[in-house]
Amino acid sequence: MILSKISNIIPLNILNLFTKIIEQNPKLALKFLTIADSETIEEISKRKAVKQAKKAFKRVKNYKKFLKSKDFNNKIKNFKDFNKLPFTSKENYIKACKDIKDLLIDSDLSFATTVYKSSGTTGKSFIWAHNYKEGKEGINLSRIGLENLFKISNENALFVNGFALGPWVSGMKFAFIMNSIGPTINPGADYAEILGIIKTLRDKFSQIIIGGYPPFVKNLLEKGILEGINFKDYNLNFLLAGEGFSESFRDYLYTLIKSSPANAKSKIYSVYGAADIGVCGINENKDTVEIRRLAEKNKKLKQKLFRNKKSKLIPMLFQYNPLNFFIEESKGEVIITTINLDKMLPVIRYNIHDSGGVISYKKIKEIFKQQNIDIKVKLKLPFLYIDGRTGGVISINSAKVYPETISKALYQDKSLANLITGKFKLKKQQTSKQQTMFIIEIELKENIKPNIQLKNDFEKLIKKELCETNVEYKDMITHYSKHALPNVNLIEFKKSDSKMIIKHKYI
Repeated sequence: MILSKISNIIPLNILNLFTKIIEQNPKLALKFLTIADSETIEEISKRKAVKQAKKAFKRVKNYKKFLKSKDFNNKIKNFKDFNKLPFTSKENYIKACKDIKDLLIDSDLSFATTVYKSSGTTGKSFIWAHNYKEGKEGINLSRIGLENLFKISNENALFVNGFALGPWVSGMKFAFIMNSIGPTINPGADYAEILGIIKTLRDKFSQIIIGGYPPFVKNLLEKGILEGINFKDYNLNFLLAGEGFSESFRDYLYTLIKSSPANAKSKIYSVYGAADIGVCGINENKDTVEIRRLAEKNKKLKQKLFRNKKSKLIPMLFQYNPLNFFIEESKGEVIITTINLDKMLPVIRYNIHDSGGVISYKKIKEIFKQQNIDIKVKLKLPFLYIDGRTGGVISINSAKVYPETISKALYQDKSLANLITGKFKLKKQQTSKQQTMFIIEIELKENIKPNIQLKNDFEKLIKKELCETNVEYKDMITHYSKHALPNVNLIEFKKSDSKMIIKHKYI
């Protein structure tokens, strides 16, 4: 607490410069994060959040307009004022903006070095701009994370980019960052290319780090085994992103490479991010995986950590640096403020509509003490847990599908639309081989019986609509996951389970 009070006296620009210098050296940064006072870091995070909000209010046209529309006329002087700021979201802030320039500092797009598109899962893609300075911080954050996960400074590592390429944020951001860190090859989501690369270059590098969506990596490994590759002989590590997965899924991947979480040779970790907030600086590590796996076995620990007594699912668990993100939770949802002060498109108290919460380093230590758990957390950073998306969206192999899209498809053919009540439910189901099946349950009208032709007709309609409006979904089923094609279950009138919806927005 004394350090926290001292840090409040030091000008924020000095503290910010100090942290930037440290971030340039991954080993030094990791050392700092193991000895720093966690409460002091969190206090600095609050100060940066206030400064970012002040800056946005003064220099971002759309943010000033947004606050005015919410009748917020106060000045942002301190953290108490910050806490009164209304939440922004894609719906009320990004979509409501007519011109991307009005989302930027000083409405100036000329400083952008890279422009990305979001996936367009709602039928419209959004543009996100990044400049050189924030891009450089992303590189530094990634280098620190990779050093913590894979000890890249001690080894000759090759990065293989298995994310979708093009204008989409994940693949191109990965390419930009990794090319700045070490040898990188960018085949995208191409099985044959990646398998050829690792077979050709396996002896040229001490480790190969493959980035990709979880289902893509699973399919990649399965295809490699069919080709006779013995992954046990390869020094492979994996960096997954795009959607959450269970520990059983992680275990399944380990069986494919004939390894285990306890085996230091191969590691499988996930990172959290989105076009809205960036894709660097929030990731799993050895400690988060150990805690998550223990919570699966220990119900009391699970309840203490995640405050959810009903769900059988264990959320994804990450650690993040509060010097780069200020993260809150409200009504079970995650609220994020990007506090990189060089960011040209800042988001303030942004509800990303992910279900989850925050656990401070101090709190997690208290929980461990109460539960007599002996886990020494290396980094003195807060934790973020993510249950999944809220707001009526389902993620199928990293592609987000909205009920509105399905509703639109169901009414494309009037003769077919006349056979249904309009009630439907979206869900996903794992096969024994950990394939993700995309299932749409549709309720038929009274006296209409299910049949194969009707099932096929609805599946064709839904696939057509999704492929026309959702580029992420189209790319996914085209390149690596035909298992995620629409699988329609026709339900007889009033014979659906109690969860069948009245309105269309339901997962």
